[in-house]
Amino acid sequence: SGRLQWQAWAARESDDANRPLAYVPDSSSRRILREAGSDSGSAIGMDGQILALPSQTGEAGIRLRLGDSGTWIATDLRASDFDPNIVSSLDTRRSGWFGTASTGWRAGQHVGRGGWGRFSGSLRTQRLDARYHGLSATDTLGAASTGLWDIVRTGERTLAGGEGAWEFLPGIGLSTDLAGKNDASGWTTRSATRFGLDKSATQQILSGWEWIRKDDGLHPLVQTRSNSRYAWPLGKFAPSLELGTETRDRWTADSLGNQAWVNLVAGSSWRPATDLELGLFGNGRRDAIRSSVSSPLEDTARAIGSNTRLKWTPRSGDLDLEADWKTTRIRQIPSLPWIETRSWLGSATAGFWPWNGLRGTARWKLSSSSYQPEIARYDTVPAGTGSYRFDTLLRVVVPSDEGDLRPAGTRLDTTRPAVLASQRSLSGEVELEPRRLFPKLRGVLADLGGRLHADFEESDSSRTDRVLPHFDDGGLANSITGRSDLGGAIWWSVERKRLEVSWNRAYAIQSSPYLARTRDMTEQLRWTSATRSGHRLELVGAHGDLRDSQADRTLRLEEYWSADPSVAVRIRPSIEIRPGWYSKRATGSIASTEFGATLQAPYAGLRATLPRGLALQGEVRRVSAKVDALAGSRLSDGYPSGATWRASAGLEWSWKDHVQARADWLARKEPQSPWFQKLSLEAKAIF
Repeated sequence: SGRLQWQAWAARESDDANRPLAYVPDSSSRRILREAGSDSGSAIGMDGQILALPSQTGEAGIRLRLGDSGTWIATDLRASDFDPNIVSSLDTRRSGWFGTASTGWRAGQHVGRGGWGRFSGSLRTQRLDARYHGLSATDTLGAASTGLWDIVRTGERTLAGGEGAWEFLPGIGLSTDLAGKNDASGWTTRSATRFGLDKSATQQILSGWEWIRKDDGLHPLVQTRSNSRYAWPLGKFAPSLELGTETRDRWTADSLGNQAWVNLVAGSSWRPATDLELGLFGNGRRDAIRSSVSSPLEDTARAIGSNTRLKWTPRSGDLDLEADWKTTRIRQIPSLPWIETRSWLGSATAGFWPWNGLRGTARWKLSSSSYQPEIARYDTVPAGTGSYRFDTLLRVVVPSDEGDLRPAGTRLDTTRPAVLASQRSLSGEVELEPRRLFPKLRGVLADLGGRLHADFEESDSSRTDRVLPHFDDGGLANSITGRSDLGGAIWWSVERKRLEVSWNRAYAIQSSPYLARTRDMTEQLRWTSATRSGHRLELVGAHGDLRDSQADRTLRLEEYWSADPSVAVRIRPSIEIRPGWYSKRATGSIASTEFGATLQAPYAGLRATLPRGLALQGEVRRVSAKVDALAGSRLSDGYPSGATWRASAGLEWSWKDHVQARADWLARKEPQSPWFQKLSLEAKAIF
């Protein structure tokens, strides 16, 4: 409304205290949650698993902004109401608030226009109440632009800051930023300065400095950063040089030390022709630590690398090549030996369209790295400390008061050679339209078109230097993860009629931490036809199988066939109905136990464009399922045995592209369960 923009909202998660959706509402779980209150550590089931507390959150807020891009003031205020456990009456609801405010201004003219330069500034403040627990604790005013001001969902925090800038000439000037934050970790202050010339990515002479101090009641910790970048074109060359440094205080045992790093990137791009660009860059980094203020700095990491780029854009295609190489030597503390790691990355993307009507793309990528493997590190837990252990039979963490080992992170395993891990991918697509390729072509061939695509990807640690991935399922099965996707389509179109047949086959395999391998394969055939009057016929058939195996032993096998024919009938140009029938038959086995599922689902859909900017769409579906599959099976599509009704509707309204509103309704009725309904409303006004 003029220079004023506003947005207001209110939302609440709705749930039934007797049948919350967050967990299976069995009697034992309800009893445990009633006695747990807001203490999640007390909500432990009989099997040792921790139950999620069914919480309920409500929020209301308003955003205001007055002004234009030069001078403005904005605020964001929110209030929340939170119940950590709606099943229990032991806890109490808590309310809190969150607010931000900022303002900015700009004045003056550049020296070239007779002024003293252009001045700009901004102020921002933020307050987070300790009791605030809203749906969206995100700062919309830009105070979270750096890692220092990250927004958290809970915890009290106060923040204030300001920024000022002076631009002598367009792209030449300096800026400074001051801010402070007070939260549970103590006081944090930050100051930053940036000055120099910044006209574009290839025309920069910039330097910046940042200072951060954190005071948590012990010894203050200081962190400093600096960054300088030079880039200026010299004929066909565009050289650049960038230097960055950082020092940070750190506690080592009971003494104060430092850690520091310096990073250098230098190189140049070259354009020998208007359609060709080359680039070569090198980088190096050095990390060091000081165990105490009086001791010297000692290196803990050294890295060198290079990056090469080529981009060619002729009239009939394009080619983009890139290679990245890096070697790193690290040691956790100066007294340990150096451990070397290497990584290499190459990628190529090519597109070609030599003639009108023929177009293709191809992509290749190879990533290889050599690293030292890590193994688990354990600490001994004293008896009677109430610790937890991992139950290998139940595969869950359970309480343990016995003196035992507990995980304490990882450590490098220097007893084994380095691991060579590789990731490879290759994909391509070709599309052909004879009518555009041969303008004088007539007949049926002129109305045909086709597309083929292929995509292969795999990762392994077999220490092989193979450049391309495997193209067959047997080769992909030897990978840690593997995937292939093949497909094609042929269509015939004349005037307003169209007939299309497409086929797609997807294959995927992956390994789990328990040495089990999952293979998933699907094939789909689709037939789509359209007439001049707008009627459409779609026939979709799919076949898939899922297999879990371990050490040449099949753990689970599932296979299904499905069909989904539907007809879209255009009653009027603005009204279309779409009846259809979804059918699925599936079988499976696990541990010599056979199971299966059968689904029959007739459905009908409606889509209509109504007067006065209204649009209506809806669907009704009845799924009759016979299911004896085990829990976790894909065969039943999530439907229980019996008849399930599902209905949905949506209504949209728009007025002159300024006001938009939408309402969506969903209802689902499962066997031996009450109706579940969901209604959502949304309205927007744009001025």
